[in-house]
Amino acid sequence: MSSVTWGVYWFRTKEPERAVACWCAAFPHGCRWSRYYYGKALYQGRGIAKNRFWALRQWRLLSGHPSSVGRLARHALYLYATEITD
Repeated sequence: MSSVTWGVYWFRTKEPERAVACWCAAFPHGCRWSRYYYGKALYQGRGIAKNRFWALRQWRLLSGHPSSVGRLARHALYLYATEITD
């Protein structure tokens, strides 16, 4: 299984900090999904200190990508960035 898959597994358990470690390990390999889920953990404050600004930054980095992760990041930006500015 990939680091992203393990990260999703750990994120759903009572040990979400292990998920963050898995996703961070996948960053140097260019895994875009790990960056998306890392942003999700940052936004929710699960397994890592809550930092909504940095979460939005992670998603903004992905938003220009033409794949499904780019569409999901754009959707997250739309949902959460409007929530913060309202």
